Amino acid sequence: MAIVYMMIGIPGSGKSTYALSLSKEKDIPIISSDKVRDMHPDWDEIKIFPEVYRLCGKYLKEEKDIIFDATNITPNVRARFVENVKKYVSDFKMHAIVMIADVNTCVRRVKKRNEDKNERFLPPHVVYVYNEKLIMPDESEGFIDIKIINN
Repeated sequence: MAIVYMMIGIPGSGKSTYALSLSKEKDIPIISSDKVRDMHPDWDEIKIFPEVYRLCGKYLKEEKDIIFDATNITPNVRARFVENVKKYVSDFKMHAIVMIADVNTCVRRVKKRNEDKNERFLPPHVVYVYNEKLIMPDESEGFIDIKIINN
């Protein structure tokens, strides 16, 4: 059965950096909402996540493990992922990888990233909003493993 490694954390917490390292280590693809946005800059936001779910389902149906790189900060968002991916594949395992970092460090990282014209701009104050909404994952959500990384 294929595995989804679900990245969880606020912007600037190191999710994408960790996902890239894990992708190289395990030789598996990263599916990310940001990558889909970059591939389809003309798309409305409403089209982005259906495409993300479709791509995840495609790989999982082929029994290929994936890394899902998005904030995934609440149980509702994580449940929406499961519900939508199950439209494409009935069964898969999930591992949560939670990136924990000081919110002010994350804001600094986002500000630095915003200086790069090739990166998607994120208003730094949004990091505080995400931090307030972050709810740690629980095995009751279907995770067989929850890994916490202090970053």
